[in-house]
Order: sequence, then C-alpha cells, then structure tokens
Amino acid sequence: MYKAASQHQLHEKATVAQWSAQGEPIVVVKGDITEVMAVVLSCQDAGLPCYVVRDAGRTQVEAGSVTAVAIGPAPEMTINRITGSLKLL
Repeated sequence: MYKAASQHQLHEKATVAQWSAQGEPIVVVKGDITEVMAVVLSCQDAGLPCYVVRDAGRTQVEAGSVTAVAIGPAPEMTINRITGSLKLL
C-alpha cells in the first residue's frame, strides 16, 4: 500500500509521510463485489489513491477475483464518506 500511495500522482507526499509516521494505520471493512466496485469508482471520482487486489488463483478463489481494495492514505473523514456504509470486518 505504501508503494502505491507514494506513487499516486494526485497524492501529496506530506499525506503519505504523515500516514507513515502514525504507523500506517488501516481499517478493514467488508462488502459484496457490487459495493466494493462502487467504492473503487467513488475513490477514483474523488481522486483518492486506491488499489484493487486481484487473487492469483493459487487457492480456492478464482484467478482475477477482486479480494480487497486498499484506499488512501487520506484524511479519515474523506475515506469514511466513501466507505461509511460498509460494515467493519
């Protein structure tokens, strides 16, 4: 996540540095594929860095299946506006 965030062209380096200095906190939420892809689109619309994780297919999950989305770093309130309807995992 750090690498993706630090390379995001619209992301301020100060935000990444602050997130790193705070111990790179994360929050995990869950949703079905429709909810997850809606979150991805909302992040893209808002200019937030996000990374879609797709399974390699080496286990029971089909190759290419979306298994997670990493968002941020960004201000907590900004992320909560997009993910606030999802349940914590």
